[in-house]
Amino acid sequence: MCEAIDMAVFIATLFTEITTGKDQPQILPLLCITDCKSLFEAVYSSKYVAEKRLCIELSGIKELIENGQIHNIQWLETKNQLADCLTKKGASPMELRNVLQQGTL
Repeated sequence: MCEAIDMAVFIATLFTEITTGKDQPQILPLLCITDCKSLFEAVYSSKYVAEKRLCIELSGIKELIENGQIHNIQWLETKNQLADCLTKKGASPMELRNVLQQGTL
């Protein structure tokens, strides 16, 4: 998720700089959605994470939330994850295709 968040912050920064002339990614609020419940719970928990690399990445995500660069992180059940067909073998692309064709979720 960290790579996706980094890319989203970069795109938000680039977009706001092009449209407003200011380097303020907070203008474009980012909503991060994950189907990993343990990640979601770890972001909003004060529990200690034993793995150092994961602890560093969680701290970075929490800092982005505090700074307003990420508006929110939400948990979504795996069955409702539209992008699974792009990364998991056997996942049906029909729901994603319908959403893209209709333009509504």
